[in-house]
Amino acid sequence: MFVRWKRKRRKDSYHFEPDPPGVKVTYRPRIADPQWLRSAVLVESVRVDGRPRQRTIKYLGSIRECHLDLERQSSIFHHGYFWRSADANLETLDISDLERARIVATLEDVVPRPDPEARVKALAEAEAQIATLKAGLGIR
Repeated sequence: MFVRWKRKRRKDSYHFEPDPPGVKVTYRPRIADPQWLRSAVLVESVRVDGRPRQRTIKYLGSIRECHLDLERQSSIFHHGYFWRSADANLETLDISDLERARIVATLEDVVPRPDPEARVKALAEAEAQIATLKAGLGIR
């Protein structure tokens, strides 16, 4: 068994240019602002009719590529969401501890686990920003 990373463009990552005022345009070019999604899938190699094929065993989790960089505050939370999904999906499999550790190490190469201290700090910053926004809107 091994982890295969799939990469696909999100369908909602395109937008259209607005029509110029007073002019109806029948064709508007798409402005590409692609957002890519990375999905981790656990697969195994099997032979079907003498040919090698990959059989999907379990979907593990997905994360947008823009959140792979931990420099952004929100990326810490997205890494946490990915790992919550991956851990839950790995728990459903009947695999050895050694195999599980190898799979987790492979996943951590692409999506590192968030540091608990960094997560607490990011959560405190997010709560402070929410409090500031609420105060500005007059919400308690």
